This record gives sequence, C-alpha cells and structure tokens, in this order.
Amino acid sequence: MDRFIRFGLVAGVVGGALLALGSGISVVTAGGHALSVQATTSAFVLGSALRLLGAVGMLLGLGGLVARCAERGGALLMTAYALAVAGLALNLGWIWSDLFVSDTIAGVAPAVLDGIDHAGTRLDAGALGAWIANVSFVLLAVAVARTRSVPRASWIALAVAGAVTLVPLPFDGLVYEVLIGVGFAVATALAMATPPSRAVVGTPAGARVA
Repeated sequence: MDRFIRFGLVAGVVGGALLALGSGISVVTAGGHALSVQATTSAFVLGSALRLLGAVGMLLGLGGLVARCAERGGALLMTAYALAVAGLALNLGWIWSDLFVSDTIAGVAPAVLDGIDHAGTRLDAGALGAWIANVSFVLLAVAVARTRSVPRASWIALAVAGAVTLVPLPFDGLVYEVLIGVGFAVATALAMATPPSRAVVGTPAGARVA
C-alpha cells in the first residue's frame, strides 16, 4: 500500500506541475488572440497536451492522497474524494476537447469556440459546471485536514487550489489552471513529508496524535 500511495502522490506532483506548465505555455503564447485563432497553433496543441497529461496525473494524485488518509478518514473523506474525481473528470473532458476538437470547431464555428454563440446551451452549462467543480478541492482539503494524516501546509495548499476559482482575477481562465496546478503539486509534495507508516491506524479523526 505504501508503494501505491507514493506512486499516487508523485503522480500528483508531476501532474500539477504539467498542468501549470501547459496552461502557462498557452497563456504566454496567446498573444491576445481569440481562442479560435489560438486553437490552430502548435503552441496551443503542446499546451493542451501537457494540460491533459497533468490532469491525468492529478487524478492519480487524488487516489494517492486519499489512500494516505483513508485509515483515519470517514464518510466525509470518501464523499469529498468522489466529488473531486467527478470534478476532474469534467475538466479532463474539457481539456480533451481543447486538444482534439477545438481546431475543428475553429474552422467551422469560430464564434462558438470564442464564447460568442453558445450562451444558454449545454456547452455553456458544461463549462460552468466544470469550473464550479474545482471547488470540490476545498471540501477534500477539509476532509483531509480532519484526519491529521498530512502536514497542515499540504491541505491548506489543496484548499487554495480549489478556492482560487472563486476569486475574481483580471486574468484569462488558463491562469487559474496555473494556480490550481501549482497548489495541487505543492499539496501532494508536502503530503509525502510524513511517511504513510507513521499514520495512526484506528485513531478517531478528531483525536490528538502524539
């Protein structure tokens, strides 16, 4: 089990870093162009590919983090984990479409890709749902904190990664992904600071650990 936990946490660190890197590349190379123009560039393809790999790594990282805390977790941890996985699944679909579908849409319906011609549609609802789903990291951070299985800075970084989507910033949406990726990478890296073998099995979540 320790090997599985470490594998998941390492994947989470790498995944968060790749998400931040891919999003950063897309932001830096955007040049103020509309998404329908960006989608046809090699830089956007590279950025989207890195984002997709990063999101997959983060999905594995969630498993490692929750496994790290599972011995002392309860229903709240499992519920938060399920919601976080569902949220990442929504975002994986969105990133997948950026990589494999966006150039086709850019050629036949650029207004849709640029957000001009899909208000009130299922596409609009899906985008909003995927964005809001990022907040599930906050609930997961609370559940992880209750287990006292990882350093405090770890679950704080995870909470920040989720809460940042609620803060209005004067940046493009991909800048938020940079912040989410960095926060997740930090959270999973810090979770490796205390070996899983030191977790106190069977201790109630609210109890003090010596």
